[in-house]
Amino acid sequence: RLLIDSFFFSSLTYFPVPHCTTQCPTMFPSFQSTSTSSSATSNHASTINPLNLFPPSHSPEAAQTKLEKLMLSSPPSRPPTEIQRTLASSLFDDDVNYLTTLEMNRAASYTFGHRNSYGVNGTSSNDAVSTPSRGTRGESIADQIWELLLDSILEKYTQHSILALTKTIHLVQHVLLHGSEPSVTDGELLYRLEMAVSPLRNLNTALVEQELVERILNGGCDSGDFGGQNSFNFVASLSTRASATLIKLRGGSVDRGHPVRVAATRLYGICADRETLRRMRMQQQSGGGGNAAQGALVP
Repeated sequence: RLLIDSFFFSSLTYFPVPHCTTQCPTMFPSFQSTSTSSSATSNHASTINPLNLFPPSHSPEAAQTKLEKLMLSSPPSRPPTEIQRTLASSLFDDDVNYLTTLEMNRAASYTFGHRNSYGVNGTSSNDAVSTPSRGTRGESIADQIWELLLDSILEKYTQHSILALTKTIHLVQHVLLHGSEPSVTDGELLYRLEMAVSPLRNLNTALVEQELVERILNGGCDSGDFGGQNSFNFVASLSTRASATLIKLRGGSVDRGHPVRVAATRLYGICADRETLRRMRMQQQSGGGGNAAQGALVP
């Protein structure tokens, strides 16, 4: 038996263990280089939001590009003004966590302006003097603010990140409390704000995604607009239907709408109750020091 065991172990020497060479990653796929995994991670990041709901922007350039697409895709389909570019640079950039008091006061001050003070296109030039037929009322400047804040953001809430929506709602409230009386107490404007903010009080991003997925898969999206999203594009896109199927199989997502719900509930109470708005504006005016004597609410 000792002879047999000796022969057995000695025979093992004729089967050498292969050395680990450059071919090892091929022999053992689980030890691939990190570059492959990082590539897979980037591909996964690109599919986190396949339906492009509440998309973020993370640079000033991306914010301006988004603004141009919004303004050109909505009536009256014109390039953004300088005032709108100034506001969008902070609202759309998710690397900016909040608007400073100076930025919000600047937005409120636009409601006191006259078109010939800021230029025909909302610039700082005085070229409107030569074209008096275009008008010189401050409301024309305020219209540029509401065209962005109300028409392009609040009424198209699924096209903006949760942070952008939250910043916009806080800015609207600041403008209502510190803006000019004729501009911010207009009944039609307050009613439109009330209607736009109302659904945001119950915004649940997970439910929005779920409802949109169901509409896409059931072919019911072509009946109209969904939170600012073009429903026809969703139905027409085969890749979007595939993404919706994957999302349904995945089981949905996590709700991220709490900050918007809190801010929207507060703003809704101001827009829906004119007496509350008047009282809050008077409180701001009484605390305005020297500016209050001139009727200016902007600090």
